Amino acid sequence: MKKIIKIIIIIVVFLLIDNIQAKIFNNRPVLKIVESYNGGNLYQRDNGILVYTYIFTDETQKTVFKWEKYSPPENNNMNDIDRYYKEKEYLNDGIEYWNGNLYYLGKKIPIHVDNIKQKFNNPNACFSKNRNVLLAYNDNGKVNIIYSNDMGESWNNISIEKNYNVQYITSPDNQTGYIVLVSSKENSDIQTYIYASIDGYKTWNEVSKQDMKTNSEISFDQKDIGYFSKSEDEYYATEDGGKSFNKIISKIEAAKIAENEAKNEKYQYQGWKSDFKAILNSDGEIDIVSKLIKELQYNSEVYYFDKQWETDKYEGQLMWEIRLFDENDALTSLYIYIDAKNGEILGAGKLSD
Repeated sequence: MKKIIKIIIIIVVFLLIDNIQAKIFNNRPVLKIVESYNGGNLYQRDNGILVYTYIFTDETQKTVFKWEKYSPPENNNMNDIDRYYKEKEYLNDGIEYWNGNLYYLGKKIPIHVDNIKQKFNNPNACFSKNRNVLLAYNDNGKVNIIYSNDMGESWNNISIEKNYNVQYITSPDNQTGYIVLVSSKENSDIQTYIYASIDGYKTWNEVSKQDMKTNSEISFDQKDIGYFSKSEDEYYATEDGGKSFNKIISKIEAAKIAENEAKNEKYQYQGWKSDFKAILNSDGEIDIVSKLIKELQYNSEVYYFDKQWETDKYEGQLMWEIRLFDENDALTSLYIYIDAKNGEILGAGKLSD
């Protein structure tokens, strides 16, 4: 009898130590019942005698005593996880919409505004290269900006006190953001204002005004480097973060130069005859995969540049990066880099998956 009591005491002490150490050191209890979750940010919950350990999809975890009040930073109602996972809609750049709210990685974004789904369709949300989240929208006569520097764990707000509409927003790195705002429309012409942030979205300043069209293409693919179009054949680029713009060759002109260059035998790097195309037709619309960039040696986005095709002219040049697809193999691509000011070939790169 004493032996049984001794065993029971040892088991109870073990369970107490196991649960207390799990709480103190944020560990999982050794003896537990595991509950799995399908969808959202919560992967599973380990149920110990005295504690719960929540394990998230990003491999972080949180251990709490069962009597503590704790809501995992996910969908507050655990019974809604399956519904959220099945019913959520993707808007722009990974932002999700469900049940009247916006979400990122299963975490609710604290925005309360009418017609929220319509406001955050393209192009009013974006991610920077390290997955910071940046959103902007017009509401109550001002431009509201909401951003997260920690993948949606916490959020900050700032406003631009102007009654403008958001036309474009982007963040080429974790400190830099650009917002293009529209104040008025006459026919197809619009007055736009370019705002920039260089301190992780904390402050925003107007850098210039530009005359654009309602269908202008706008892009900032690197810090300080961007462009906008007035027509298919008329493009303007900035190298100083939007303060000034100068005319460059158009994207379609660069794509035509790239396609012609790709006929050169030296780009046949596979064991078959490649047929590279840069100008693609998708549902009757022209599609060109491109970026406007500068100085390859400082551009972490460019992985494909090949030394064997390098010229001695590319350093410090503003250039179009044009991606060409091999019509004979969907996994093979060629990148051609073209001087955006004069159309000169600066180099090339390759990609084969």
